Amino acid sequence: MKKILFLIVAITLLAFCLIGCDIILPSKPEDDGTVPTSDGVFDYRLNDDKQSYTVIGLKEDKAEDVEIPATFNKLPVTAITMGAFHLDSITGIKIPYSVESIGSSAFSMCKNLSDITVDEKNSVYKSVDGILYSKDGKTLVRYPMNKSGVEFVIPEGVTEIGNESFFSSDHLQSVVISKGVKKISSSAFSGSEHLSSVTFLSGEVEIDILAFSNTGLTSIELPEGITQINSYMFSRCEKLTDVKLPESLTTISTAAFSGCKSLTDIVIPRAVQKIENDAFSNTALTEIFIPENVTEVSFGAFCICETLCNINIDEKNSVYKSADGIVYSKDGKTLVFYPNGKPEEEFVIPEGVTKVGNTSFCYAKNLKSIVISEGVTEIGSGAFSNCSSLINVSFSDSVKIIRSRAFNSCVFLEKLVIGNGVTDIETEAFKSCWRLKQIIIGDKVERISTRAFLQASDLVSVVIPKSATSIGTNAFGACPSMEKIFFAGNAEEWEKMPVSPDCGDGLVGVAVYFFSENQPEAEGNFWHYNDLGEPIAW
Repeated sequence: MKKILFLIVAITLLAFCLIGCDIILPSKPEDDGTVPTSDGVFDYRLNDDKQSYTVIGLKEDKAEDVEIPATFNKLPVTAITMGAFHLDSITGIKIPYSVESIGSSAFSMCKNLSDITVDEKNSVYKSVDGILYSKDGKTLVRYPMNKSGVEFVIPEGVTEIGNESFFSSDHLQSVVISKGVKKISSSAFSGSEHLSSVTFLSGEVEIDILAFSNTGLTSIELPEGITQINSYMFSRCEKLTDVKLPESLTTISTAAFSGCKSLTDIVIPRAVQKIENDAFSNTALTEIFIPENVTEVSFGAFCICETLCNINIDEKNSVYKSADGIVYSKDGKTLVFYPNGKPEEEFVIPEGVTKVGNTSFCYAKNLKSIVISEGVTEIGSGAFSNCSSLINVSFSDSVKIIRSRAFNSCVFLEKLVIGNGVTDIETEAFKSCWRLKQIIIGDKVERISTRAFLQASDLVSVVIPKSATSIGTNAFGACPSMEKIFFAGNAEEWEKMPVSPDCGDGLVGVAVYFFSENQPEAEGNFWHYNDLGEPIAW
């Protein structure tokens, strides 16, 4: 009986507690904005405000006419994310009144898109003749990739041509940039392979990076007022043959004309001060004149120009000079650039040069032999990289440092004698020199850096000096043919050397020979130099 009374009291007390308290029951987790949801046609993401949705993709893989709904889950659809639509099958897109934001590249892969329609009630966007604009008409947002017509004049009132707005337009051949246009945004016409003509009616226009890259342009005349050609602006315009630059120009930026393989001639205006790296790389230039006001020519500005034989510098230039078509610093101490197309097979670094500049000889396809003369102390990064015909390099003992990738991919080098003045061989200095069979490293080298001789797959022997205090990771990696290490010290000194499995297979499990000027009486692995200066075993 007492147990029953106790149970009744307990139940009564519990009931009173429940009446006086809020009861928290498990509920369905809310969309936290990261988990896509779908209506079976579109995928959505709940926005941070929890009051609207963004369209992030289309579920159908063969949709043609796409109409975006104004609402989903009773909330407005306010945005279309970057790259949301990428189906070739889409021919038309209808944008509702609720959309306030459209990400770049939202329609950039819709190759058959010919018409974009916007609800008239939309407060941010509008469409005219199937082209997407901002509501005020000042920004042209997107010109459909498959829109018919070969000519187009930017309408009056437009001040900005948006990012990727004409990206890969399939039919467009000619565009007129009207006077009111103040900005052409990045990649605006990029990939429009049939676009051969662009006419500017005003000079007061800012042109962003990649604006005309990879188009079919055959000629271009940039208007006065433009001061900078931004990075990659005309890169990979492989049909471009005629370029007229404005006298107002001061800067030619990174890779501005890189890959313009039909460009054989260009006049650099007098006001230009800076030519950045790769600005004219991989073009068909044969000769070029650098005017007096240029104070900076960055590394690789004319790299991979296989037909370029001469670069001539205005005598009034205070920073650079030229001799025999080769560019030097004004004081003659740095060799800045050796044209890739020069026909000579041999070259001796002139007296007075102390530094071979970064990428100065890169891709010099005809060069077979180079003499690094006495007085040169530094070989710059990438200086001789990809010199595909280079067979012989002669180092003077004045050279102290060989910078990173200096001789990278010199695939015909077979023997290398590094001078006795060198103390530092930097990262990947001789990487991918596949045919190297013998390396003699000078007796003052202290540091052999990471991947210095990586992928010297034919390497049979190397002389390691006892001066070495650091041998980097994979310094001799991927050297499967290595048979002999000629160490310039004795066995005790070898034990103290910084050699480990991390140094690469070229130094692990390979026979080590110790230096002895005279033939030793003791048994073991010993070596010396023969009359030709080559290391051989006793």
